[in-house]
Amino acid sequence: KILPLEFQRAYEQSGNWLDCAVALNSRGQIFVAATADYYDQHDNEPILLRFSPSGIHEWGIGWRPGSDQSNINGICVTADNQVYVTGQIQVSVSDWDGFVTCLDDAGPVWSRHWGDLYAQYFFGVGVLTNGALATTGIDWTDLPGSHHHAVVLQWDALTGELLAQESWSATAKQSGC
Repeated sequence: KILPLEFQRAYEQSGNWLDCAVALNSRGQIFVAATADYYDQHDNEPILLRFSPSGIHEWGIGWRPGSDQSNINGICVTADNQVYVTGQIQVSVSDWDGFVTCLDDAGPVWSRHWGDLYAQYFFGVGVLTNGALATTGIDWTDLPGSHHHAVVLQWDALTGELLAQESWSATAKQSGC
């Protein structure tokens, strides 16, 4: 069964939009996380928009988690309206780190990034039953003979402290923090 379209909204902003993720909170508010690509300035900025259940634009913010090049990949909204987004930031020409940012109505509460000298990307984010935050992603190490690893990291949802991490490749599992 195809449901009727309730509403459709456009959000006007210069540049292109990339990497969009959508989540709802318990009140039915709609959160849209995206990457704004300002092609005339050669940089990307994560943005977060909130719409009412009827589609009215309530607010929007942009922020820089530490770089002129940032991409959004995942979003999670908790019952108390904490919003967590994941993606990657460019640290240097060939180095990207995964990032997770906690936001509320006033903007970023905390932001952390994780990585080494190569590329790490975060894609998914969610709250675990113990209240910790989990991010998923990939560790893209480009060394000869190396393997790309899937990663899962646990963070303290209130402070952003890294609690644990695990990674897997086709041949090995690694744990640590």
